[in-house]
Amino acid sequence: MDYLYPLLNNPLHNVYSTLAALIFLGLLGGYLAKLIHLPSISGNIIAGMFLGPVFGIVNTNSSYMTSQLEPIANLAFSLIAISIGSHLKFKLLHNSIRRILVIALVQAIVVPLVCFVGIYATQVFLGVSHSPLEIALCLAVFSIATAPATVVHMVKESQAKGMFVKTLLAVVVLNNVSNIIIFEVCKEWMLGGGGQSLLPVFSKLFGSLALGACIAVSLVFLRTRIFSKKKEAIFSFAALMIAFGLAIELELSPALTNLTVGVFLANFSDRNQILDVFEDFEELIYSLFFTLTGAHATFNNLQTVGVLCFAYMFFRLVGNMLCLYISGRLTPLPRRVYKYLGMSLLPQGGITVGLIVALETMSSNDLISNVLTPVILLSVTITEIIGPVILRLSLNRSGEAGRANPRLIDFIQEEFITIESRKRSKQEIIIELVDFLFKTHPLKIADKINFLQSVLKREKDSSTGVGKGVAIPHGSLNSDIKTMGVMAILQHPLDWDSLDGKQVSVIILIASPVGKPQQHLKALSAISSLFLNRDSAARNLKEAKTAGDVYEIIADEDFESLNELVLEEQV
Repeated sequence: MDYLYPLLNNPLHNVYSTLAALIFLGLLGGYLAKLIHLPSISGNIIAGMFLGPVFGIVNTNSSYMTSQLEPIANLAFSLIAISIGSHLKFKLLHNSIRRILVIALVQAIVVPLVCFVGIYATQVFLGVSHSPLEIALCLAVFSIATAPATVVHMVKESQAKGMFVKTLLAVVVLNNVSNIIIFEVCKEWMLGGGGQSLLPVFSKLFGSLALGACIAVSLVFLRTRIFSKKKEAIFSFAALMIAFGLAIELELSPALTNLTVGVFLANFSDRNQILDVFEDFEELIYSLFFTLTGAHATFNNLQTVGVLCFAYMFFRLVGNMLCLYISGRLTPLPRRVYKYLGMSLLPQGGITVGLIVALETMSSNDLISNVLTPVILLSVTITEIIGPVILRLSLNRSGEAGRANPRLIDFIQEEFITIESRKRSKQEIIIELVDFLFKTHPLKIADKINFLQSVLKREKDSSTGVGKGVAIPHGSLNSDIKTMGVMAILQHPLDWDSLDGKQVSVIILIASPVGKPQQHLKALSAISSLFLNRDSAARNLKEAKTAGDVYEIIADEDFESLNELVLEEQV
């Protein structure tokens, strides 16, 4: 092994060999981590630590190397921001927006407050620093954000989908936005000596939102009129870098700008291919970013930094758990959200690292470079190693891991469930459910009338009331779609000419593609079995107060056994 000694503790000075080492060993670390059932992110970070602080092969403290690798980090930072912003889809949050906003707002208040008090008390009690107030305040500002790349990556890796995942992703988007806003406000106030007007800060924030919106709208417009599909990836990549570059040139927030781009593309673009093109190089960029994060880790001044780091992580966790407790008192929280969301918000990464680096470059204060930056980087390193493991456990225990696979009755999600509190006739209910279906699914409005007529005709030919208070009206669409549908719980049951003569309180509207009768019949059979073979199902659903309650009832293991997996070609 003597031939390795010249390499170890001898930093690479060539940016190309450094980049090659980061990519190769990062991907290798991710692959080895998967072999022992750890998240690939953990392997990336550990590989980076071996390259950086352990063996010193990659010197991330070199100003030359930092400047050469900065474009790569910026690209990853931009991609992370766009990716997490793209998960905030408004039409999927229509019946959960109150829950998500309450959690995000309470978190933005409670977590920094708990961290400030806890970290300040820890420093005073242990006497580990000479500036306890400033350190506690700065760390409190960074405490809100959750690592968006880690959450997105783990959700994809676990193929998770459901109410918990939807809430987690939306809360992560909002807590990153709130962290960026609070950071910008506090940064300008602190650098200005505490007396600077906050008007320029809010102008900067609104400017970032406007720039992101303009770039997203321009991307959609130009893509559909000028650029071919072959050039789509190139142009999307260029738009990503333009957003970051313009934000810097205009002294705006690059993170908030790219978050806005992602949100606009997800909600105002008719086609998802604009976001999908990033997936071609997403794994490589993420692996490189997390390997760089590990390489930036520092082990200097471990006594002070270590104490502050563990205090910071502990009080962040306490703050997030307290946030859920308070949120649960303000609005109903589904069981799986209440139990698993707090721990899932532990990881910190890209946004946090980007903000602390931005603060360090704007200020020459030794407190930032000697204490705050090492504490944040060490915390990020630790939480990015243990956080993905905890997150995977939460996804598994919430019962939502693996549900992103194609499923026969995949449409029974919280966003496709409504509670009807007013009295309606059969026809009025069918019309409202058809409207609800076209509102929550990517269907052409021009097909609505034909679909409604097919549902009413089927109902006229024979009642779709299957018994035990359940009706399954259905129709066909002349589109290449998968089986989809919506569900309504009626607080005032109505007559449906059911087979058993009972009134209906649970209605599931199904839309199936013409020419795929097997898929249609399987969906009808599975739904009928769910309710007809389990007397408690319909009875429990009648007592549900929210769409989240309904999802909790039906998304159990017995239901999953009926929710047969289907192949892509069947969809």
